[in-house]
Amino acid sequence: LVQLRSSPLRTLLTLLGVVFGVGSVVSMVSIGEGAQRQILAGIEAMGATSLHIRSAPPKDQGLSDLVNVSVGLSRADARALSAALGGDRAVATRAIYAPKVSNLPVPATELKVIGVTAQVFDASKLQVAKGRRLSVWDEQQASAFAVLGSALAQRVFGDDAVGKWIRVDYAWFEVVGVLAPRAA
Repeated sequence: LVQLRSSPLRTLLTLLGVVFGVGSVVSMVSIGEGAQRQILAGIEAMGATSLHIRSAPPKDQGLSDLVNVSVGLSRADARALSAALGGDRAVATRAIYAPKVSNLPVPATELKVIGVTAQVFDASKLQVAKGRRLSVWDEQQASAFAVLGSALAQRVFGDDAVGKWIRVDYAWFEVVGVLAPRAA
């Protein structure tokens, strides 16, 4: 205390250095923490918290026997994955199909038809703007229902897509919902 009182200017400068040093460390840690949260929120918004598993044909010619007997990934594989991950994780399956013809005023080559299970809405964080989403009941009954993307629904039906019927190849589907546009 005697030393601190004997040189008040040096004491004041030392205290200012300690205050500014601690303040700068606290602010840098806060900025880093905020930046980390913002980056993680951006990654989550892009769907990077999802794991996509897809079957692919093997590249070796020696595996032709495997290709002939394998059906690729099946719904049993999805159920096993869901059981392994636990009940709080959404596991969805999908199959992409390229239709040849359709009754929509859009060239069939521009259409992207995806057959999905009901869990895809939760797994991909899809929101329905109009109508409803596909349900587990629809899936179990193999119902001929469709949920259209917002751009296609607006282009083809305007604001009145729910309840309309569409044909994809030679199967008819009732439109029960329209997806909300994704945030850019």
